[in-house]
Amino acid sequence: MVERNRKDATRDVRRRICILSFSHIARDARVLRQVKYLAPYYDLTVIGFGPPHKDWQNAPNVKWIDLNQPGGGSFSVHSASSPAISLGRFHGARMAKKVFPKVKNFVRTNAARAIKVAAILAPELYYQVWIRQWGHAGALESILSEPCDIYHANDWDALPAAAEAARQSRGKLVVDLHEYGPLEWEEKRDWWLTRRMVMHFLREYGLGAQAWITVAPLIADRYRNEFHMNPLVIRNVSERIDLPSRRVNPEKITLVHHGGASGVRRPEDMIRAVGLSDSRYSLNLIFLQNDYVKKLKELADAAAPGRVQFHEPVPPEDIVRRISQFDVGLHFIPPTSYNNLVSLPNKFFDFINAGLAVCIGPSPSMEEIVKQYGLGCISPSFEPNQIAALLNRTSAHQWDAMREGSRKASEELNAQREMEKLVTLYEGLFQRDN
Repeated sequence: MVERNRKDATRDVRRRICILSFSHIARDARVLRQVKYLAPYYDLTVIGFGPPHKDWQNAPNVKWIDLNQPGGGSFSVHSASSPAISLGRFHGARMAKKVFPKVKNFVRTNAARAIKVAAILAPELYYQVWIRQWGHAGALESILSEPCDIYHANDWDALPAAAEAARQSRGKLVVDLHEYGPLEWEEKRDWWLTRRMVMHFLREYGLGAQAWITVAPLIADRYRNEFHMNPLVIRNVSERIDLPSRRVNPEKITLVHHGGASGVRRPEDMIRAVGLSDSRYSLNLIFLQNDYVKKLKELADAAAPGRVQFHEPVPPEDIVRRISQFDVGLHFIPPTSYNNLVSLPNKFFDFINAGLAVCIGPSPSMEEIVKQYGLGCISPSFEPNQIAALLNRTSAHQWDAMREGSRKASEELNAQREMEKLVTLYEGLFQRDN
């Protein structure tokens, strides 16, 4: 039945899907998977920051709309058959350019805060906050110029534009919520103001969608309980690759962690844990470069001299093969927020598909999978001394057994299996039109 429907999807008049994400899409693994698995069946318009990913620069059925920086509202169109076309900026940008950057940022931040406070009594003002954000006016202009059958809004901030486009074109709306939006940045002091805006957008635009998606079962449950949505869970699962079997060297066990370096996630605890562990362990960090990485290098020299190596980042499609040369994937994210507590991140599945054993803290979403497949070990806490103690009592033989667990788990926990859910979802939405 599914295969027959997919043949229908490739008929002469192909349906068009618009994917909107306020991210650098060439580095956004989740959005790139959406493009990869939908492009064989549908024409796509992809709207976000940055030029097309190299794999899609010459794809005849994928149009890429680049929300340029630093204008915050201009955008360019890239496709295999058209040159880049520069379009206009949202009102006020020319004046803002003349203002000293720090003053401009101060004015923008405080103006947005003032509008958010006023919006407590007049929620329609939240749209004025949204439209002034970087790239949003250009995204609205571009998405309204691209009539599509379905609009795929990646996260709550894409909702106003995608919902309006769906309304005007009489298309359908799919909402892909990457986290629990109302608590996305709850660590920030004034997030309570933004939280009200997120909740307003979810109710005003999201409840009218034809389908909802999110990344983890616990997040889906919360949306179900608090917004009466029924999200489909599509996890951030990476591609499986074929790897030769090899044993862990008991005298030289290599740990690896990759992603963004942020103080909220406390990567320094992993460095301290390695400094407290047996000398057979070394840590390899693959971070996107920022000022925080410099502080981590200084800490590594002091807390674990000679045992922490920093590596250059690689594109999302290369990360699984890159980390497969190591033995154990290390990921500890303290529950400083709700989203951190229930997280089920890309890197966790990258470790699995790279055939690594996984070492994590007591994070419930990841813990469930580790126990189900026997692919790793779980520290009783996020404290460096507890992590080090766990490493010290784990043998190379045990790591080998966990690595084998990951290889078996990757037969199920891979992008091809997981993204089948997305393709099936879209088939169902288009079938309703027939």
